[in-house]
Amino acid sequence: MPVLSIRRTLPILIVTPILVTIVLSGFLSYVNSRKAVETLALKISQGTTDSIKEYLRAVMDKPQSALKASTAALNPDQFQTPDAIIQRLWDVTNQPNLVDNLYVGQSNGHFLGIFPWSDGSPSLEIRSEETAPQLTVYRLNGAGEPTDLLETRIYDPRERPWYQAALALEPGQTGWSEVYPYAATAELGITAIAPLYDQNRSLYAVFAIDVSLSDIQGFLQTLDISPAGEAFVMDRDGQIIATSTEQSTALETGDDPERVLALELDNPNHANLMSQLQAHLEGDWSNAETAEYFPLMVDGVKQFVGIVPFQDEQGLDWLMVVAIPETDFQDIILANTRSTVLIGSIIAVFAIALGLVVARWLVVPIERLNNAALSIENNTFQSFTLDAIAKRQDELGTLSQVFQRMGQVIMSSQASLREQMDELEAEMAKAKRHDSLKPGALNLGTVEGLLARSRQHRATIRQNQDIDLPSLLKTVPYFHYVGRAEIETLIAMGDRQTLPAKTIIFREDEPGDSFFVILSGAVEIYVEALDKFLTTLSPGSFFGELSLLLGIPRTATVRTTQETTLFCLSQAGLRYLLQQHPDIGEQIAQALHTHKAELESRQDLLMTDANDAANFTANPLTWIRGRMNRIFGSSSTQPSS
Repeated sequence: MPVLSIRRTLPILIVTPILVTIVLSGFLSYVNSRKAVETLALKISQGTTDSIKEYLRAVMDKPQSALKASTAALNPDQFQTPDAIIQRLWDVTNQPNLVDNLYVGQSNGHFLGIFPWSDGSPSLEIRSEETAPQLTVYRLNGAGEPTDLLETRIYDPRERPWYQAALALEPGQTGWSEVYPYAATAELGITAIAPLYDQNRSLYAVFAIDVSLSDIQGFLQTLDISPAGEAFVMDRDGQIIATSTEQSTALETGDDPERVLALELDNPNHANLMSQLQAHLEGDWSNAETAEYFPLMVDGVKQFVGIVPFQDEQGLDWLMVVAIPETDFQDIILANTRSTVLIGSIIAVFAIALGLVVARWLVVPIERLNNAALSIENNTFQSFTLDAIAKRQDELGTLSQVFQRMGQVIMSSQASLREQMDELEAEMAKAKRHDSLKPGALNLGTVEGLLARSRQHRATIRQNQDIDLPSLLKTVPYFHYVGRAEIETLIAMGDRQTLPAKTIIFREDEPGDSFFVILSGAVEIYVEALDKFLTTLSPGSFFGELSLLLGIPRTATVRTTQETTLFCLSQAGLRYLLQQHPDIGEQIAQALHTHKAELESRQDLLMTDANDAANFTANPLTWIRGRMNRIFGSSSTQPSS
């Protein structure tokens, strides 16, 4: 089998594009899914930073607003009556959804403050000239009046970071302290501060409100970012303010806790993320001046990162960072790819199966036609090998029918050529044996005669090939209504014969069982008993059709007048056709019935007795059907319904 045979190539051409399409679809689905995930992750990152920003804005604005309300219209004389200051503190902290603590430290060391106690109830902290250096803590009732003593401790407000930060502020200005541990709980926090100056621009008091970092961390931990997505808030020095992880924002290293650096987070992945992010900012957190959202490779995993500054009018300057690993969406990517590949594979299986069926439907007849061509070349062609393909109603069926006709013509021509060559060889041998044929006696005239006969034979072959045998058979009245496909089958059942001149084809009174069409040459028809010449038939004429169809004896003798090629159809061939297509028998019977006059002229040959003649006269069509049934079988003709 050739390497590039149709049997191999056609299935490959069908299967390969389908498989390539499935692979490309899966690949493109994976790539597009990753792009879609990147877009989604960056949107989630942006949405998360927006949420954090809104929360921080709300949380950090409240204490600043409360400070402005608390310090309005205050003067140093009012601090001479502590109860008035305490009432002011109580009124502010008792407002819902504002602040839960407010305190004031004076330059003389006095301190007044309201804070939530560990059980959530309000408490009052006082440091006065009488209690110094002690600070006393009392529980407050619903009216803001002190009741139970809760605690005493050493405390000087002037030494605290919030008071020290207020010294750097101008009159009428509010601000923030640095992050520091609270005195009572050692919890990290930041304090909103508002210094008060007298007419001499001397600081006499500082109002303050604490904001615990744990509150910010609690909010971050409630964010639904992604399964492994995290959020961080830090200052410009790279120190953690809060995270959405369980990471503590302070390290217990001694009396005072130390803050955690972003580059020293407990989780190595988070520490590496911050390291890569700092490298992206060229090693300086201060370079993050605007919001950025971008993918960042960390330890071989793509992270979708958002870094956004948070600033306020009081000088707060933090960074919000959100990181979402691509692996959080890997299941979505793989599920989408699997779905695409699965659906594509199912379609591919059906497409490949259908393609292979179609390929076989095309390849098998082509192989048979190829084998037929080889058999024609090897002079072993048999037309029935293409019968199954010739029945197809497509181009391959038409091509098979052409192959059958072509093969029969070529085989007939080759057989005739062999006969001619045999005759020539016989004549040559005869001439050599003749006494007059001496060495050198094979002269130019003899050769020219042989060449002339060869040219005549080739011309006869071309003439045979030019005859449209199907159209010719359609001119026979009894085959006029037979379809083209059945005519082709009829031709396939017949054969071609080349006869020399003066050859008797059949004699009068012989049994008739075949029908002839003249393809080339000529025949003469005469009655031997009367020694009477009737006619001469040329190419395209036919004879013997009634003997074939009704089995009557020959009524005349037929003889070739020159070398003649005939198409011959026998009763056996017609019988096969009628058994395969019973309706054709009825068509022929109807055609015979239309030529009833011709049949009546031959009653002596057709009718076996008087009863047979009476049946013919009573119903000619029924008689014709019966006659054909006896000759070709009971299924050859059926009355039309």
